[in-house]
Amino acid sequence: ESFEHVEEWLNEVNRHASEATLKLLVGNKADLQEGKKVASEEAQSFADKLGISFLETSAKNATNVESAFLTMAKQLIVAREASGTTKTREQTGVQLTPVRNTKSKACC
Repeated sequence: ESFEHVEEWLNEVNRHASEATLKLLVGNKADLQEGKKVASEEAQSFADKLGISFLETSAKNATNVESAFLTMAKQLIVAREASGTTKTREQTGVQLTPVRNTKSKACC
């Protein structure tokens, strides 16, 4: 049922997000060999048509759950590098230092 709404949801994302927003189509219940609502090939073809990545996951046996997050993280890094916005902390001027308490404490 949710697969039927993917295109509608993506249109909503595209209306409210920038064109450069990364997307990943994630199919769940990959552990089911029979009784799948959507064939892997159909979902992959749909993702290809939309120009987005696709992978299948299974929360039941933890298949590709971590990979879904790693895939997006890698795509974010690649997109950031391609846009030339990769900066180190030194380049951005942000410097993290611990805050010291300079107030003296009164003794009882």
